[in-house]
Amino acid sequence: MRKTLYFRFILGYLLFALFGFIAVATIFSRMTTEYCIRDRARMLYREAARISDTYASQLYESTVPLETVQTQMEALAAYMDTEIWILNPSGRLVVNSSQAVDPETEVIVEGFNSTVTAGNYYTTGNYFGSFDEDVLSVTAPITSDFKIQGYVAIHLPMAEINRDANSLLNISYMELVILLILSLVILLIFTQYVYRPLRGIITAAEQYALGNMHYRVPVEREDELGYLAASLGYMADTIARSEDDQKKFIANVSHDFRSPLTSMRGFLEAM
Repeated sequence: MRKTLYFRFILGYLLFALFGFIAVATIFSRMTTEYCIRDRARMLYREAARISDTYASQLYESTVPLETVQTQMEALAAYMDTEIWILNPSGRLVVNSSQAVDPETEVIVEGFNSTVTAGNYYTTGNYFGSFDEDVLSVTAPITSDFKIQGYVAIHLPMAEINRDANSLLNISYMELVILLILSLVILLIFTQYVYRPLRGIITAAEQYALGNMHYRVPVEREDELGYLAASLGYMADTIARSEDDQKKFIANVSHDFRSPLTSMRGFLEAM
C-alpha cells in the first residue's frame, strides 16, 4: 500500500486534469459555440423581423424610397457589424447594406430557397455561395396582404461568433484551472494529515514485525489514525513486557537450578 496508494492518488489527479482539459476543448467547446450561435441567431432574427415589419414593408408598399431604406440598412448593419439584405422570393437582391444595388442590374442569389432552414430560423455556411467565409444567416419573411413579398436576410461572420465562443471558453479553462488548484490543495492536505501518519504507522508495524517492540509510533492525534497508532503502541508495550517477564522467569529458574548444582559440585570436589 505504501508504494501504490499515493501513486494512485497522483495518477487519478493527473487523469482528472487531462480529461478535464479534453472535455473543455471538445464537448464544452462545441456546446459553447452552439450556444453563441443560437443566442446571436435569436437576436438577429428579432432585428430581421423588426426590419421586415417596418422598412421592408414600407419599401414594398412604396411608402418610402429605396434610397432611404438603403441608408437605414447601411447604418443598422454598421451598428450590428453585420450585412443586411432584402430579397425577392425569387432570390433577386433588392437591398444590400454593403453596397448599393443598381436597380437596372439584376443580382440573383443562385439557388435561393427560403425553406433551407428546415423549420429553423437560421443557417450557417456561405449562404448559397454568396460569401467566401462561413456566416450565420437569419431570414425573416416580408408579408403584406397575407402574402410573402420578400425576405430580410441578416448575415454575421462566423469568425465573430467563434471569437465570442473562445472568450466564454477561456472562462471555462480558468474555472478548470481553479478547480485543479483546489483539488491540488485537497491532495496536499490529504498528504499531510492522512498519508504521512499512515506511513508512520506502517513503518511502526514493520519494526514490530522485525522484533523491535521498543519503537514508538510517531503519530499523536485525536482521531482514528491516532487511535490506531496508540493501539499499536500499547500492543508493542504489552508484548515487550511479556518478553521481559519471560526473560526474568528463565533467569530465575536458571539461578535456582544452578545453586544446587554448584553445591553438589563443591561436595564432590571435596570428596
